[in-house]
Amino acid sequence: MKINITKKIYGQLLDLCYIARWMNDTIKDPSPGRFEEIEQYLLSLAKEFGFEKAVAFDKQQGKYSLTRDFVEQSDLIPFIDAYDNNIFWEELVYRLGWRDVLRAYSEEKLGALSEEERKQLSEVYIDRYAREFEAKGLENLALSEGDKE
Repeated sequence: MKINITKKIYGQLLDLCYIARWMNDTIKDPSPGRFEEIEQYLLSLAKEFGFEKAVAFDKQQGKYSLTRDFVEQSDLIPFIDAYDNNIFWEELVYRLGWRDVLRAYSEEKLGALSEEERKQLSEVYIDRYAREFEAKGLENLALSEGDKE
């Protein structure tokens, strides 16, 4: 099978390669070479699509990589920063909300609730944090005095 793509789509595939590499490197993936074959294949086509300045080949390692110029000229860094920011706040409110649910209700009480009831209960706690952080950011977040060593 052959797939025909335009120069524009190829550029978008390079963006996807960068995002996949960034995410894979960030999470310490147990299978770090997971995307390497497709990444190397796509990067090897750079010259054919007019992206020779976006991709470099390291003869010693025998591998292609995106150049610093590609990264600096793309809009990917702000995109990734926005993603990180969004995930930070979502995870923070979710984890704190669930922590408070687990503190307030025994496993027995939670186990007696349906999944929908547990979800509704947790949303009360999660929404409380979401409203607080939306209004004040991290300003009011602190360890209590009892937590000091």
